[in-house]
Amino acid sequence: MQNVVFELQDENHNILFDNVKTDGNGMIVFENMTPGKYYLKELSILEGYAPYTDLVEIDLHLFEETGVTVYNTKIKENEIVKNYQQIEVVSGNEISSITIKDIKDLDGYKR
Repeated sequence: MQNVVFELQDENHNILFDNVKTDGNGMIVFENMTPGKYYLKELSILEGYAPYTDLVEIDLHLFEETGVTVYNTKIKENEIVKNYQQIEVVSGNEISSITIKDIKDLDGYKR
């Protein structure tokens, strides 16, 4: 999903990047990051989707690329919003960066 807004916090919950929007592919890339613990917070989602309200903890290691996929639930009319979102964190060995790879609804569709 494009234009989903996030912030990235350090291990002490200081905001490092604020109001960062996903691009046309639903991605955000934070490059040249120092290894350590980070927290990702979704600030806003497209209308018709339930927001993910929990912080996503990310442990970044030296020379590692960590990808995070955030799944948001599409809200049906007259439905009470519940937290059915899923977070998937995967690690590789590329560079020290955090990539929000895709923003998808739970049906797997990019919006």
